[in-house]
Amino acid sequence: MKTYRWTTNKGANVEITVSQEHTEIINADGDKIETTKREMRLENLKINGTEYEGILTGKMVEFKMGNRNAGAYIPEDIYQKIMQPTLERWEAESKADAEYQKHHAAVEKMMSY
Repeated sequence: MKTYRWTTNKGANVEITVSQEHTEIINADGDKIETTKREMRLENLKINGTEYEGILTGKMVEFKMGNRNAGAYIPEDIYQKIMQPTLERWEAESKADAEYQKHHAAVEKMMSY
């Protein structure tokens, strides 16, 4: 988990804590299984020192302030830092898939499919 801080254009101090992976208990036909999910999740949101429950939606943090829906845009430089681990994982997965596809095509060619 990493914490990021910035000040909005209106002067609000925003602090978010984001995790890139977390464990979750799932129900697999009656069996409870603990699994690791690799997805970004907003763990903590503070605005001017007050905690709120919110969600990450692209380049924005959305939350409820009283009965109103509110949001805070994430500055581009902070958004890039948040996305860096995900982009690195996607790149590694893409490279592994390309290597697999290359090997798969070679085997198909060898087997005359």
